[in-house]
Order: sequence, then structure tokens, then C-alpha cells
Amino acid sequence: MGRYLIGLAKRFQPGGVDEGVEQRFAAIRVNGQPALVISVDGELDTVITVTWVDDVVTSIQMVRNRDKLAAVVLPAQSADQS
Repeated sequence: MGRYLIGLAKRFQPGGVDEGVEQRFAAIRVNGQPALVISVDGELDTVITVTWVDDVVTSIQMVRNRDKLAAVVLPAQSADQS
């Protein structure tokens, strides 16, 4: 599931997989749920959460609204994340 979400996120990012665009991915908790956060050129760009019921994915939510993303705190970046 994680690889699928990263592939999906890369496909829909501004700049896609263009050279020179720095994209970082991190797994954190948002509103108590596991989430994948994506930053582009050091700025938070997307938060993706997945809802499961009885081991079945029932929804995937992607948030890109800057006002909503303002409350999300990114973990410290390290050289091995990307």
C-alpha cells in the first residue's frame, strides 16, 4: 500500500518527477491516523490518509489545501529520507 501511495503521489505532484524538484516523503500521524506527507522544495504539499475497515481500504483522502495543511507539523528531515 505504501509503495502504491508514493507512486500515486509522485504522479500527481506539480512538477511530477522532474529533475531539480526536491520531493520528500514521511510517515507521520495526522488526527490520530497514519499518514503519508509529501513536501516539495521544503514546503508541505500533500497529506494522504487511508481508512481501513476489516482489513479493507474503504477510502483514501488527499489534502492539498494550504489552510488545512498549516496545522500539520513535519518531522525533522534527514539525509536518508526521499
